[in-house]
Amino acid sequence: MKIRFSTGAIRLSLLAALFFVLTGNQQFWSQIFAFFSPLNGQNLWMLVSLFSVTLSLMFFLLSLIALPYLFRPLLTLILLGNAAAAYFMNS
Repeated sequence: MKIRFSTGAIRLSLLAALFFVLTGNQQFWSQIFAFFSPLNGQNLWMLVSLFSVTLSLMFFLLSLIALPYLFRPLLTLILLGNAAAAYFMNS
């Protein structure tokens, strides 16, 4: 019995956008958390809204390139570029 994992372009775009926002922007999030203390109630809402806007913008940009046969190879190249950029930003 062979189990095949398949996912649609929208779900893959959302997962990739979530991955990029959480892991690809460590320097950005560390600067934001240093400036806005999450212990304050108003700052917590600011951080939640900043996260949601960043996630939705990344999802929108990834949805623009979600062509049926080109999306997975393009996403692989974007992941490699994101890893290289994160490495050089944090060093």
